[in-house]
Amino acid sequence: MRWRRLRLWLRRPLKGYILLFMVCTNGLPRVSAGSDIADQTWKTPVLWHAVNATLGYLIDRYGDSLAHACLAAKNVKNDLLAIFPLLDSLCRATCPACQTPCCRVADACFDLRDLIFIHLINAPVPLGQPRGNGNRVCRYLGSDGCRLPRLSRPWICTWYLCPKQKALLGRSDPQGLERLQATVSDVKTGRREMENRFIEVLGRPAGG
Repeated sequence: MRWRRLRLWLRRPLKGYILLFMVCTNGLPRVSAGSDIADQTWKTPVLWHAVNATLGYLIDRYGDSLAHACLAAKNVKNDLLAIFPLLDSLCRATCPACQTPCCRVADACFDLRDLIFIHLINAPVPLGQPRGNGNRVCRYLGSDGCRLPRLSRPWICTWYLCPKQKALLGRSDPQGLERLQATVSDVKTGRREMENRFIEVLGRPAGG
């Protein structure tokens, strides 16, 4: 019953219930989130540290049992690497002149799949949510665009194309747009598979 409830909690990342896992596992300190449990996307430093510490602990604890989740993450990574050059070119062509760049107006955030992916591929873990801890615009916005490595960014920051980018790619390379959309669909499927395999392993004894 405990693991069934955990599976449900972990499937609701925006409710912050992953923190509750910390009191269900041996070897982790008990953490009281207090009123911060209402922070549904880990925007405070305490919650951000807790969710990432928990994921790191789980990956260390279950090790080789996460092979299927790691394989799914690797496939997602390869798909992403294949489309990054195209996305970079679109950004160079449209973002510098944009009056309302996404990084200033959008409230993007990391979800559970983002964090599982980052940990499984051992990518750098960002300092916090883009707008966490009172930031009015994305904390990672620099003079030349995003300062995060592409693999460490929220998925929404990769798949979203603004109307100008979509129109530009549709005119200049219609087949490229179709390939990009197909890859985005593959990544979405792969991320679901990765999360499912990850959560599935948590219901088994370590090493099983």
